[in-house]
Order: sequence, then structure tokens, then C-alpha cells
Amino acid sequence: MDAIGIATVSGAIALGHLARAHGTVRVRDIAASCALPAPYLARIVRHPARAGIVATTRGQGGGVTIAKPAEQITLAGVCHAVDDIPGDQTCLLAKPGCASGMSRAIGAVCAQYRQVMAHLINETTVGAFNRTPDGYAEPPAQAQRAG
Repeated sequence: MDAIGIATVSGAIALGHLARAHGTVRVRDIAASCALPAPYLARIVRHPARAGIVATTRGQGGGVTIAKPAEQITLAGVCHAVDDIPGDQTCLLAKPGCASGMSRAIGAVCAQYRQVMAHLINETTVGAFNRTPDGYAEPPAQAQRAG
């Protein structure tokens, strides 16, 4: 398993923002707060909406709301929702054919890396993004509410 893609990272950042907001937030406000282009984030948000991770409302007062507790949404779930499934490249550096010339020691390190990444992706939740390094939840962000 290799590193997650930018779509997953962007989606997870946006979901972390939504989890702190505790309500409906406009996509453009999330994008501005997370330093992401609004049109890009609007495309990303469609996927978690189809997966039931977020709920969207169109029109006046519309926006995006997180649909389940952040502690129940894993990075793996976000990966699946945005169709950004980490692959199994033969080389961590994405060099084709690298594995065939790899020493056993380097191959073992790469295998260990993949195991650690798989564990992190499957066990890390969006709720973890809302904790400070000492483990306490951060106070809700001062987000602009839709309306």
C-alpha cells in the first residue's frame, strides 16, 4: 500500500473542518478556510456525499454537513469515497521495475512501510484531525455558517 493521494488529503481536511463547524457550511467557506480551490473542493465533496459521509443542501442556506461522527470516518473510508485507493506499486519511489533489482533488506523495509501505511489509513479517523498533539479536542472553529 502506498501513500494516499491529494484527493483523500483534501477530502479529509474538509471533513475535519466540517467536524469542527458543527453545522452546515458553504463549500467556498470550507475551501477558503482550508486553502483549497473552491471548484476543486466542490468536485471532491460530491464523492463523500454519495457515500453518505456528508450531506449536501443546494440553494439559499445550503452547504455541506458531516453526516456521521468524525471518529467513525477513517482515511480508508475517505479514500474509497473519493476513488483514491492507494495502489501497490513495486517501488516506493514509483520507479518501474525497481523491485526486481532490490536487495532483500530494502525489500523488507518497503514491505514494513506498506504495512504501517495500511494500518494508519485504516485506523486514523477524521476525528483525529481535530485533536491537539496532547490528545484533547480543539475548540470549534469560528466558521461562517450558511445562511
